[in-house]
Amino acid sequence: MRQSLRSANSNLFREYIGAESNSIKFTDVPINPGVEFHFILSFVIDYTTNENSPSPTNGKFNVFWETGHLGPGGPGEVASIKDTTPMSRIIKMYHIDGIDVDYDHFKPDPNTFAECIGRLIVALKKSGTISFASIAPYDDGPIQSHYIFTLRCGGKMAMQ
Repeated sequence: MRQSLRSANSNLFREYIGAESNSIKFTDVPINPGVEFHFILSFVIDYTTNENSPSPTNGKFNVFWETGHLGPGGPGEVASIKDTTPMSRIIKMYHIDGIDVDYDHFKPDPNTFAECIGRLIVALKKSGTISFASIAPYDDGPIQSHYIFTLRCGGKMAMQ
């Protein structure tokens, strides 16, 4: 017996904006009331933005996207938020309603990474700062191992 797999039309549209100077702008995407939009702003980093010698900021996050691409109201034209971690300042300033975890340079082991990311997501969700969290997929063994472990262990905690 052959099983047929069909994807359901979820009426969900996700688009990365602001990652590069020539990327899609907030105003380039038509708004349709029948479609749920998730605009993904790329990126917020915990490093200085000095091109010559970036250095860690130890949890003090910096905007790392083309803020001019967002339009006069920025993401606030779409969603609103509340409060929690150092990241909350950026989340509030740009009215972001979710995060996509996208680390690719790890010092800690998968267990430590999963615990830290899990706690961050849980704190942001419980406080109402975000309503959505996802983890970026990778096709790279060492990087993927951290995310797989996070989904197996921390994912349960983060989805509460």
